[in-house]
Amino acid sequence: MSELLPKSPEPQPTPSPPSQTIDLESQRVPASSVARQDVEWQKIIMAFCFASALSIALQSLQIQSPLPLSCHLLSMAILLTFSALFVAKFVRSKFPTVARVLEQVAVFVAAGGFFLAIAIPLPLHLKFATWAICAISLLSISFAVYQNKWNARTRS
Repeated sequence: MSELLPKSPEPQPTPSPPSQTIDLESQRVPASSVARQDVEWQKIIMAFCFASALSIALQSLQIQSPLPLSCHLLSMAILLTFSALFVAKFVRSKFPTVARVLEQVAVFVAAGGFFLAIAIPLPLHLKFATWAICAISLLSISFAVYQNKWNARTRS
């Protein structure tokens, strides 16, 4: 299977001046490397959106009964994810802060869509477990962001 896929050239690291570095968890990482990873992440999410949208559309054409509510919600999550990334890409040059917020919204909605997609075929008790894991994940992220802001305030 890997012989059928085109091979992409390995990106060569480019040295960046010290003024363009970002401190991520006590490691010095070039800003260009972080930006390149963000672009790759966006490409992965966009590919997921396209593939999922096509799968849902084809499934709805193949079955005679209407799709369940969870499939409609998944479709909306995919639509919102794609829209947020699409708009962020084109407003980045004039509104970089808005673009960053839209990208974070896209990641948040994509994660919710992932949990929803995983939970669709599961029995009810496992759906509850899936949503509990989702809630714990969101609480963990919220706690980490809050701690990071609190530490930044106490250092100032």
